[in-house]
Amino acid sequence: MYEGGLTVQSSTSHITPFQRDKLFLDIYDACRHRSNAISDATALTETVLSKLLALRTSQGLIPRDTLVKITDSVLKQFDRSAHVHYLAFHSL
Repeated sequence: MYEGGLTVQSSTSHITPFQRDKLFLDIYDACRHRSNAISDATALTETVLSKLLALRTSQGLIPRDTLVKITDSVLKQFDRSAHVHYLAFHSL
């Protein structure tokens, strides 16, 4: 899936390029307790990315809080333990 041009804006207005690999690793870390953690994290990353692409502005800007909320929402629906683990490290 294409994610070119996405940028993430922190609460302090610092803008950085979106890193798909970082998103995958964050999700994988939250799902590490699962027997199929790699394939689960891959599918979840695709789900989060599709939701982000639907919300991006014309400049491709995604607020960090939105990124965290969407990722957490996807994880919460998939696995409550993964959701709790993710929020422990990526709280708003």
